[in-house]
Amino acid sequence: LEYERERDRETETERDREREREREN
Repeated sequence: LEYERERDRETETERDREREREREN
């Protein structure tokens, strides 16, 4: 369960990075 949570957090971070990248353009 903890493992899944960690993966979800990493996915969230990746999404945030993508969002930031789009905002810059």
